[in-house]
Amino acid sequence: MNMPRWNIGIIGGGPGGLFTAYRLEQLCSTPLNISIFESSNRLGGKLLTEQFSAKGVQYEAGAAEFYDYSLVDEDPLRELIEHFGLQTQSMGGTSIVQDNKILGTIEGLHDRLGEAALREFIRFNDRAKTEVSPRQFYDGTSTSHVNSGDTSLQEERFSVSLDCLSNKTKKYIQQHIHSDLAAEPFQTSHRYGLDNYLMNDPAYMQLYSITGGNDLLVHALACRLSANIRLNTKVTTVKKGKQNALELSWETDEGRQNEEFDAVVVALPIEPLKKLVFPDSRLASAMHNHITHHDHPADYLRITVLFEKPFWKSWL
Repeated sequence: MNMPRWNIGIIGGGPGGLFTAYRLEQLCSTPLNISIFESSNRLGGKLLTEQFSAKGVQYEAGAAEFYDYSLVDEDPLRELIEHFGLQTQSMGGTSIVQDNKILGTIEGLHDRLGEAALREFIRFNDRAKTEVSPRQFYDGTSTSHVNSGDTSLQEERFSVSLDCLSNKTKKYIQQHIHSDLAAEPFQTSHRYGLDNYLMNDPAYMQLYSITGGNDLLVHALACRLSANIRLNTKVTTVKKGKQNALELSWETDEGRQNEEFDAVVVALPIEPLKKLVFPDSRLASAMHNHITHHDHPADYLRITVLFEKPFWKSWL
């Protein structure tokens, strides 16, 4: 007896949509009809590897690195990359440049900050590790000093922790985590600030990239899918269909179309998600609550520059 195939619609052809399709095809005992709707002309979303036109040197125009949590516990992304046979390379570095001086050792910090500020920094470092263990960092559980029922401590700003420090120590810590913290300390919770400080410690996590370009992961996923991939297809509406189905409407260069699906997965960032229309009041209310809760995006700008020679060596 032939089992009916489930018709699954996935909105978004970025990493989330591709991972979802891959896992569904791996886990389901019966074949699925999966359609991936991507509004742009390519898959991959925030994973995009480009080349400088002048030298042909590769760079990451999208996400520059992946986080490796495998020292603490399971890391499904790392395991999947290894399963695909993709080669990786470690990334990282503990040095910063302050007033034309490279600071990367305790001795260098002592010479730069002085004895009192160095001791203050060590106390901050020890406090951070006491409050957030590698296990808590991995699980995202509350910091050790926070009672889960005390919302005032949960909402404590990271700036409160920094303002207790001397200017020298505060400046060093802020510069140390500047590229990781996507908002100013007064807009950041105490816990999130500590997480962004501790992520530089290899006991908590490590950084790596895929040799040859991070978007090789996109190609590895796409070539293993039997899903119907629809590029340049913008989904506009999600509504209730017949007999508990969900109906998607979308636009292409050829016009508007619609189709019913047994299940729909929305794998979109918050801004594109807000543009979807949900005509049914119950679904619209649920999506409104979801968006309101999660609508706190924090973005940062990364500029990749290719220099002809390492000019900085003469003044560092």
